[in-house]
Amino acid sequence: MNAKQMNLEQIERNLSERCVGAIDGRKYFSVMLLLVQGEDGLQILFEQRSRKMKTQPGDVCFPGGRIEPGETPMECALRETEEEIGIGRANIRVLGQFDTLYEISDITMYTFVGTVKEEALQHLKLNPAEVETVFTVPYEFFRETDPLSYTYDIVQKVEDFPYEAAGIRPDYKWRVGKKTIPVFHYGDGDERQIIWGMTGRIVSWFVSEMERAGL
Repeated sequence: MNAKQMNLEQIERNLSERCVGAIDGRKYFSVMLLLVQGEDGLQILFEQRSRKMKTQPGDVCFPGGRIEPGETPMECALRETEEEIGIGRANIRVLGQFDTLYEISDITMYTFVGTVKEEALQHLKLNPAEVETVFTVPYEFFRETDPLSYTYDIVQKVEDFPYEAAGIRPDYKWRVGKKTIPVFHYGDGDERQIIWGMTGRIVSWFVSEMERAGL
């Protein structure tokens, strides 16, 4: 076996054993979209982040967090759900993995869909350092409600790009994109909750995908 064959075999073995990641540095997170089947129909569980947190204090989100070394995305979603709101993995039936959200801020967000029984909500143990409160929203609300949508441009700032060194014309047309953020308002007065950002995008995409599947 020559050196070239050995190298190819080593590359093949490495590719089969390593976890698939993303090119360039990214931060990996995982969340759990929990469905609650109750007497009033299907509900989606949300949590409001503690107002003492440094990042996104008071924002509405799903249970979840950053993936730890050696942890799979699903293990992370289950662990974070238990740590944040006290629902252990034994009480969660994971229905499957949903689509992955890639943010321009180098964030990769894995999403999982699980279900818990309604009585499990009577035994929540919120982590006060992370969670202010937990609430549910009827699934039908997202099917019947058109969110406020805000669309903005994603533009690359490349004024100082070394065009000559790269062999590129100064009038090179850089790619631009657009992002749409849905904003849902649920409830009234002091009870009103605003669901937007990545959480709004995930729940909006999930409901629309289920509708496309005829569900």
